[in-house]
Amino acid sequence: MLPTQSLPLGRFLKRGLWLVPLLLAGCAGPLVRVGDGVVEAPLEEVTGVDTAAVTRAKDKNPVGLWDAYALAVERTERLAVEYEDVEQSRAHAEEAIGSYLPQLSLKGTKGYQQSVPGVSPPVQMLFLNVHQPLITGLNELAALKGATHERWMRISLLRHDAGRLLLDVARAYYTVIQTQE
Repeated sequence: MLPTQSLPLGRFLKRGLWLVPLLLAGCAGPLVRVGDGVVEAPLEEVTGVDTAAVTRAKDKNPVGLWDAYALAVERTERLAVEYEDVEQSRAHAEEAIGSYLPQLSLKGTKGYQQSVPGVSPPVQMLFLNVHQPLITGLNELAALKGATHERWMRISLLRHDAGRLLLDVARAYYTVIQTQE
C-alpha cells in the first residue's frame, strides 16, 4: 500500500493564485476606452480614423465632416459596446474549439513504501490521460460552426454601426450648415 503525500492547501494557494491574474490578462482583448484621445486598433481598422486624425480635429477651428466623424468615433460608446460583443463572440469561438479538442489530464503521486524497514526511497508516478470520443457529438460541431458565424456577424454589426455613426454625423453636420446659412 502506498500512502500519498499531497500538497498542503496553503502552499497550493500561494503558488497557484499568482497565475489567476496572468491567465485573466491573457484572456482579455484590448480595451476600448471612450474619450481618452486615442483610437484603439480595432476601431481604427473598422472606421478608418486614427489617433492623429482625432488630434488634428481637436485643433481645427472650422471643423469639417471628417473631423466631426473622427471626434464622434473617439467619444461614442456605441462602437465600444459593439466591440465588446465582438470580443465575447471570440471567447465563445475559443470555448467551442476547447469543447471539440481532446481532453488532457495529468496526475502525479508521490508515496513511500511501508513494508521496507528504515528509510526507503520515495516512489513517484506520473499519469497522462488523453480522452477523445470516437464519435464527437454533433452539438460540439454545431457550436463550433455557430461560434465562427457569430463572430463574423458581430464584426459586420460593428462595421454597420460605424457606417451609421458616419451617417448620423453627416446629417447633423449638414443640418448645422443649413441652419447657419
